[in-house]
Amino acid sequence: MKEIEKKEGRDPQLPSLFKSWNQLYAFVFGELILLIILFYQFTASFSGF
Repeated sequence: MKEIEKKEGRDPQLPSLFKSWNQLYAFVFGELILLIILFYQFTASFSGF
């Protein structure tokens, strides 16, 4: 199994959805931006801005 993963050039520690660490970092960054926007909208809707 490890030989196949190394042959493909994929890091075995990565989750299966991502092919590189950069994709994983981009996903996490995008998720954080989405959460910031959602919390801002939630706060703005209840504070009366």
